[in-house]
Amino acid sequence: MRAKSLQRPTGVLGTEGGITAVELAIVLVIVAILGFAAYPLLSNVREVMQVKGAAEQAAAGIRMARQLAITRGTNHCIEFASGRYRMREADTTPACNGPVVSGFDWQDLASGGTISITTLAIVFDPIGNRVLPGGVSDTIVSVNTTPPSCLSTVRVTLYGGVRAAGC
Repeated sequence: MRAKSLQRPTGVLGTEGGITAVELAIVLVIVAILGFAAYPLLSNVREVMQVKGAAEQAAAGIRMARQLAITRGTNHCIEFASGRYRMREADTTPACNGPVVSGFDWQDLASGGTISITTLAIVFDPIGNRVLPGGVSDTIVSVNTTPPSCLSTVRVTLYGGVRAAGC
């Protein structure tokens, strides 16, 4: 009896493994088309995340101004302008007109884009309560991009509670 010789299996792809340059080019073209189709959706997500991040930064800055007022035993405020904030010592009025706290001069609320914010300043007294501007019980800080994409708010209660609500 004769011994069987080993034969290589043959199939659709033959005996060679791997992909051809044409197959690779087709896959890359499909990935590029999907990327171009998804870009507008992803750019909106970026703007939404930017606004949420800016609102969280504003809330953290407000909490820090309150903590400085409590720790140092004097009125402190946070002042907003053009998507930035800084902390200052304040007098007994709701005005934010004292010297800038060292290390807390203008800080950006977002790493890119234009952030718009509605409130000019929030003042805290030495026990952490918000100094009222004209009897308003809560102060709402609105944060958005320019042009508007996603409105986020930061609510500051009379007793200094801070809550950021995203869109």
